Amino acid sequence: AVPWQEYPFWAGDDLTDLPTRGLFVGPVAVVDGYVLPASPFELWEKGGGYNDVPFLIGTTEQETDFSPPVQNISMWTWEDYDWFVTEKLGSFSKNLPKDALSLYTRSAPCPTTDRCPERAYTTMTSDIRVTCPNNDLARRAAAALQSPVYRYVVTHTPSVAANVTGQLFSFPARFSF
Repeated sequence: AVPWQEYPFWAGDDLTDLPTRGLFVGPVAVVDGYVLPASPFELWEKGGGYNDVPFLIGTTEQETDFSPPVQNISMWTWEDYDWFVTEKLGSFSKNLPKDALSLYTRSAPCPTTDRCPERAYTTMTSDIRVTCPNNDLARRAAAALQSPVYRYVVTHTPSVAANVTGQLFSFPARFSF
């Protein structure tokens, strides 16, 4: 059985946050030997054992905004943003926070007059956790398949924050839907 909180695991509690040094989220593909005889990447590398059909991969630019790591992110100042990025990435290397902050800057376009630090943070976390891994998946699929592979990223910002009156979402995401 696959553990809930140990590598590789199902839970992935930090999948909408920047990585934590020493905590590895293991993607889980249930290789049962029947429906899935080996991992998808392994099958693609071997060149067989899969159906070659058109493949569509889509994400949103701020995908992780639906469930950010902290509930007060919508009230962050730029100083909060700088501190949080530095705190999370500083354990990997001294220069990583500075490099990340230079790529996801205060001057980046923001389609709203508020919540711009939230947008920068969720763009960064989405790139690390969703966009880049799915770009890699699309490249691997394109190399293995004869059928077309389509990759898209939704960059549109909704006109209002998500409605959280139901049970599905607990955070009024401004950028992910």
